[in-house]
Amino acid sequence: MGENFFHNEKDLKKMGVNCGKNCKIHCSVIITHPKNLFISSNVRIDSFTTIVNPNKVKIENFVHIGSHALLHAGSRSIELKDHAGVSSGVKIFTHTDDYTGNYYYGPYNKKKNSGNSKKITLKKYCILGTNCVVTPNAEFGEGSVAGAQTLVNIKLKDWTIYQGFPLRGYFKRKKKFLKNLKRSLNDFV
Repeated sequence: MGENFFHNEKDLKKMGVNCGKNCKIHCSVIITHPKNLFISSNVRIDSFTTIVNPNKVKIENFVHIGSHALLHAGSRSIELKDHAGVSSGVKIFTHTDDYTGNYYYGPYNKKKNSGNSKKITLKKYCILGTNCVVTPNAEFGEGSVAGAQTLVNIKLKDWTIYQGFPLRGYFKRKKKFLKNLKRSLNDFV
């Protein structure tokens, strides 16, 4: 595979996506509402990712989204701050249905207030491990990490690594990489 499998910023702007420089989105990525997608610079979105965005999805600088991810901004917006990382298979939902029987569920539900709904923001340096599922109750502190195969439905503290079910903070994340980050990024751009 070569670079020709990725749309660049010129292609993206033709599609209606608002983007900065050095943006690469694989040609297999599905974007339901291109005009609601706002991408800064140095962003890469890998193959077979789906962005369902009747509401705004904002992706800041130096963000990578792995293959087969889903960003579902059906009822609220999603924001990925600088240097956030979304691994392959991650699912982010801004709305969940109410399955208690009080309301009808799915796309034919006319009562939009059923279930739970909230904006999702991944703060700077957050990482979501492979196959995480993020629900509207999730909140992310700066530098927080959710390990692979986790259900994120709580508030994650700054610079803490979480894993398991139920999700628990296990240890503090090191910040050594921040010292060399500026120099590394200068080499990149």
